Amino acid sequence: MRETDFVLVVGTRLNWMVQYGHRFNPDATVVQIDIDPAELGHNRNIDLGIVGDAKAVMSQLVAEARTREADWAGRIESDWIVRLSEVEDQRAAQGAALLNSDQSPMHPVRLCKEIREFIDRDAIVSVDGNEILHIGRQTIPTF
Repeated sequence: MRETDFVLVVGTRLNWMVQYGHRFNPDATVVQIDIDPAELGHNRNIDLGIVGDAKAVMSQLVAEARTREADWAGRIESDWIVRLSEVEDQRAAQGAALLNSDQSPMHPVRLCKEIREFIDRDAIVSVDGNEILHIGRQTIPTF
């Protein structure tokens, strides 16, 4: 987040989970979409605020992006994206041992893996706390 040059915040608050927007590069361009105009730029200055329903605005952005595919072709394989993928692979390898660990007490990574394996795709999972919240957000997929 510290290296990003553009942040698109869609339908969520810049709250404590992202250090009120201060986890991002201070020079990043920040665009925030929210249905509540009071949330735009609430905890961090933003460069552009868009008031609207997240689904509707994102549909419009995707439609416009599709008309401009030639403008961004080839950028998916940038050096930065490759480096981020490598970092993600390293983190996954480090956490792999914990996924099937039988240590006692159970490690939170293992707990989240067990939850992930039995919940339905449309399940609603509520996680609160510090460490388990962060591990749950990273290991239990949301749709």
